[in-house]
Amino acid sequence: MAAVGIESETGLQQLFRDISPKFNPTETENVVQSMKRNYGGKFNLLDNQDLLSCLQLLEKHGHVSDNKLTLIEEFVAPKLNKESQESIKEMIDSFKASCPPQVGPEKEFQGRRHDDINKITKKLETGPTLVLNLFGSTGVGKTTLANEVCTKWRGKHFVFDLREAKDMRAIYLNIMNTLELTVPVGYVDLNYVVTRIHEKIQPLKSEGQSVLFLLDNVEQFTAGNGKEGKNLKAAFVQFLGRLSEFDGKDKKTALKLLLTSRTQLQDANNVENFELAILRQERKSADDLITGVHKGEAVSSKKSKSEEEKLFYFQEEGVDISQLSAIREMFDTLSTDRLKVSTVSISLFCGPFSVSTAAKVLGISQSEALAQLEGLVTSAIIFIVNEEAGERIYNIHPLIRKYADSIKDDAKFLEAYMEAMGRFYEHFMSKMEKIAGLLEPDFVGACHLFETDRANYEFTVDISLQPEYFNVPGEFHESASIASLFNARLPVEKQIELFHSWAEMCEDDGKSGSLCRAQLKCREALQILDVVGTEKAFEVLKEASCSLEKVQDKSSESYRLSKGLYLYSEGEAYYKNRDYKKSLESLESSLKFTEELLNVHNNLAMCYNAIGNCHFSLNKPAKALEFYNKAYQMQLALTGKYHSEIPMYKNQIGSVHENQGEYDKAVECYKEALRLLDELKLSGYWDEAHFCRNLANALMFQEKYSEAVEPADRAYSIRMEILGNHPLTVRSIFQRAVIQANFGEFKKALQLFLEAWEMEKSLGAGNQSEVWRKIITGVEDMCDFLKNLGKKKIQFRKDAVKFCQRFWDEQKRSAQFSFSQFNKDIIDAIIYLLGDKKDGYETEKEALWFYEGMQSATKGEFQVEFDQETDNSSLNEMLKERDEILDKLIDLCLQLDEYEKLTKYKNDKLALYKGILVRKYFVGEKEYDYDKATLKSKVEQLYQDVGQTKDIPEFRENLLSTWQTQWEEGKGGEKMKEIGVGRERTINGILQLCMELKQLDMFRRYGREALSFYEDVWEVKQATMKSPEMKKFLLNIKQSASSIGDHQMERLYDEALQVRFRL
Repeated sequence: MAAVGIESETGLQQLFRDISPKFNPTETENVVQSMKRNYGGKFNLLDNQDLLSCLQLLEKHGHVSDNKLTLIEEFVAPKLNKESQESIKEMIDSFKASCPPQVGPEKEFQGRRHDDINKITKKLETGPTLVLNLFGSTGVGKTTLANEVCTKWRGKHFVFDLREAKDMRAIYLNIMNTLELTVPVGYVDLNYVVTRIHEKIQPLKSEGQSVLFLLDNVEQFTAGNGKEGKNLKAAFVQFLGRLSEFDGKDKKTALKLLLTSRTQLQDANNVENFELAILRQERKSADDLITGVHKGEAVSSKKSKSEEEKLFYFQEEGVDISQLSAIREMFDTLSTDRLKVSTVSISLFCGPFSVSTAAKVLGISQSEALAQLEGLVTSAIIFIVNEEAGERIYNIHPLIRKYADSIKDDAKFLEAYMEAMGRFYEHFMSKMEKIAGLLEPDFVGACHLFETDRANYEFTVDISLQPEYFNVPGEFHESASIASLFNARLPVEKQIELFHSWAEMCEDDGKSGSLCRAQLKCREALQILDVVGTEKAFEVLKEASCSLEKVQDKSSESYRLSKGLYLYSEGEAYYKNRDYKKSLESLESSLKFTEELLNVHNNLAMCYNAIGNCHFSLNKPAKALEFYNKAYQMQLALTGKYHSEIPMYKNQIGSVHENQGEYDKAVECYKEALRLLDELKLSGYWDEAHFCRNLANALMFQEKYSEAVEPADRAYSIRMEILGNHPLTVRSIFQRAVIQANFGEFKKALQLFLEAWEMEKSLGAGNQSEVWRKIITGVEDMCDFLKNLGKKKIQFRKDAVKFCQRFWDEQKRSAQFSFSQFNKDIIDAIIYLLGDKKDGYETEKEALWFYEGMQSATKGEFQVEFDQETDNSSLNEMLKERDEILDKLIDLCLQLDEYEKLTKYKNDKLALYKGILVRKYFVGEKEYDYDKATLKSKVEQLYQDVGQTKDIPEFRENLLSTWQTQWEEGKGGEKMKEIGVGRERTINGILQLCMELKQLDMFRRYGREALSFYEDVWEVKQATMKSPEMKKFLLNIKQSASSIGDHQMERLYDEALQVRFRL
C-alpha cells in the first residue's frame, strides 16, 4: 500500500524518523493496525509496515504535537520490547529538552487577550476586588482564559467545574470533594460549608499564600430568571459573600473568587463583572460548535424526525434544535464507529475518569483505551481534567454525555452499551463492597472514599435496580456490611427504594432467596419507620415474616441471623409505636438468636442500644444506662471512637443523666456527641439535630434559655431541610415555642405552637409526634396568658377535637392497635376537650370500652411485674398507674350509670389495696396516699362502698396478724432509712389496730416495743437529724411513752424538747 503524503515538516518529524526503525515488523504492524481500528480515515490507506507515515498522520490530525506526546510515550513506545523502550524514552526526553514549550492554537493569547489576563490578575491580586465574574457568550474562551489566570496565579488555586450543578447543595459537594473535605450525609448548610472551607485554607494563608477559587460555568446561578432562578441567585450571592469574608482585611492573603458565566451577576456586593468579547480560535470545542449555530455557521437546521424526538429530552438544558444538530454533527463526524461506540459507553461515567477505569468499562486493554480517549480529546468529545495526577483524568462534555445517553438504545450501540454497563456495575459495586469492609476499622476513611466518587456509586445503585444486573451478596455479614454503607451515605428515601426493589427481585425459594428477601424487607422497614411511620413498616415486616416461614432449614446460622434481624426490626417498630413492652420482648428475643453468633458486632450493639431505649421509656433509667454502656463499649471495641454510632451512644448516656437530674453531666455528654459528629464530618443530618435538641432541653432544665436557643434552632433547621413535615420537626418547633414561653414572649410562643399544630395535623397514620398532646396544652396556656383570645381558644379546641377523633379512628383501625398508654392519652384528650358537650356521652362509652380493655389486658402482667419488683420507687409508680386506670373506670361507670361494673372495679381496687397493705417491706409514698394508714382507711371505705361493712373487723384482724408477723421477723434487722420508715409505719399500724380491736394488753406490749424501736432510731440518727425532723421525732417518742404509761421516759423526752426547742 502506498504511503500517505505528509505535507508538514516539523522538528517532530526527526523524532519520528529516529524512533520508527526501532520497531520490528510485528511491533510496527501492531501500532499501525491499532491506529486504523481506532482512527480510520486516512489511517486505513497506510501500509501495515509504514510506521513513519502513521506517526506523521497523528501529528497532522492533531493527536500529537511538540507539547502533546502522550500517544507516543504511553501508546506507541510501550509496543516495543522492554529492551528497546529505554532508548525510545531517551530520544523522547532529548526531544523535549531541545524543543522549547510552545502554545497550541487553542491557547494562544495574542494582543488584547494578554491584556485581559493582566487586567484580571491585577484586579484580583492588588485591587479591592474579592469576586470577579468573567462573563460572555459561549465559545469566547472564558474557561480557557480563567484557567490561564489560575496557571499564572502567584499562590494556590483551585478549580471547580459547576456546569452540572443544579442547586447550592451540588456546589457545596463539588467544592468540599475537590478540597478533600469529607461531606456529611444529608443536609449541608451554608455555615458548615464556609467554616470547613476557611479551616482548609487557613494554613495556606498562614504561609503567606494567596488563594484563588475558580467557579467555572455558574450561569444557572447568576441569571436570576424566574422565581426558582431568583432564589438560586440569592443563595449563590450569599455564599459568595460568606466565602469572601475570609481574612478580608488583608488583601494580599484574602480568598479571591473568579467566576465564569454567560451573564452578568448583578445586585451583588463585592462582585465586579468583567465582559469577555469574542476571540477567534482555530479549533472548535463542544461549546464553540454549539454556539456557532447562533452566528449563522454551517450547521443544518433541517429537523429530522430523530432530532425532533430528542429535542424534548434536551429542553431542560436550554438546547434548541439547531444546537442539538451541532452536537449530533460532532458525534457523527467521529472517524470510526469504534470511537462512537466508546463515546456512548463512557457516557456511563458521572464524573471524571481515568484511563484504567475507562479500560475496565470498555472491556479493552489500557493502551487501547488510551488511544481511543486521546482520539476523543482531539475531536473535542472529551477533555483532560488533570494531567499532573499520577494518571491522566478525563471528563466528557455534559451535553455530549446527554446526547450519547439519548442514542444508547440504537441498534448499533445497544449491545455494547449494555455490556459496558455490566462492567461498570461490577467495577463500582466491587469498590463499594471494599469500602463497606472498611467502615468498622476506618469509618472516616471509608466515607471519604465513597464521597470522592459518589455520583458513580449512586449510579451503580440505580443500575442494581434493574433485574439483569441485580447481584446482592446473599451471605448475612456481606449483606449487613453493604447495608451499613448505604445507611451511612445514602438518603433514607433512596434506601427505601433500593431495599424494596432488591427484595422484590429475590426468589422466595425457601432457601437463600427467601433469607435474602427477608433481610432486605427488614432493612426496608427500618428506613420506612423514620419517614412514613409504623403502619407501613409493619406491612413490610409481615412480608419479611412470610419469607422466613418459607425457609426449610430453620437450624442454619443464616436463618438464625435473619430471624434475629427480623425481631430487631419488629422491636424498633413497636418502639416507634410506643408499645415499649412488646418492643422489649422482640429485642430480647432477637438477642437469643444472634448474641452468641455475632459475639461482637455492630448489629448487636444497635440491639443493646434499642433495649436501653425501651428501659428508658419504661422509666428504668438504671437499666437503660446499663445497656447504653454495653452498646457504647462494644462499638468502641469494634471501631474506636471514630464511628457514626459512637456519638449516638454518648448521647444516650447523656439522656439518662438528664432523666436523673444530672444536667451538667448531660450537657457534657451532648456536647461530646456533637464534637464527635463534627470530627466524623457527619454534621448536618438526623443525629446532629437529635443531639442539639437534647442539648437545648438540658440547658432549659438549668433555666439557661438563652443558651438553649442556638441548639434548638439548629435542630429545627436541619429537620426542616431534610425531613420537612415530620414528627421530629414538630418536636423541634414545639421546643422553640417552649423557649419563647419561658422568655415571656407569649405571642411568639403561640405562633410557634400553632405552627407545630398545623404540621402535626398533616402527618399520616401511625406517624404522630411525641408532643401532640403537649402542643394542645401549649396553645391553650398561651391563649390564657394573652388577653382577648377566648374565641381563638374555643375555635382551637374544636379543631383539636376533630384531630383527636381522627387520630383515635386511625389507631383503632390499625392492625397494631393495643390498649397502650399512647392510645389512652388520645381518648383522655378527647374527653377533656369535649367537656360536658352532648358528644361526651358516646365518647365516655368509648373510653369505658378502652379502659376495660386496658385493665383486662394488663392486669395479669401488672401483678407479675409488681410481685417481682423490689425497688420501692418503682413499686409506687406502678401502683399509681394501676390506681389511675381503676379510678378512671370507676368515674366512667358513675357517669354512665354502669353500677354493676362500678362494683366490679371497686372490688378490684379493694383487692389491689389489700395486697399492698400486706406486702413486706413496701414503703408507700405519702404524696400518693400510699402510706399504710391512708391505704387502710381507703380499704375500709371501699368495703362500705361495695356493701361489705361487716367484713371490716375480719379485715382488721387479718391485717393485724400479718403486721405482727412482719414486725417479729424484722427484729434485729438493718436500721437503713427505708426499712426504718417501713417498720415505723408497721408498728404504728399495729398500735392503731390494737386500739380499734380493743386489744389493750397487746397495745401495751407493742407500745413498749415501739418505744424501744424509737430509742434505737434516736441512737443511730440523732446526730444527722435536722431540727424539724428531730422535733417531730421527739414528739412521737414522747407520745409513745405516754400511751403506755411510761411517765419517766415521757418526762425525759419532754425535757429534751424543752432544752432543744424551748417550748
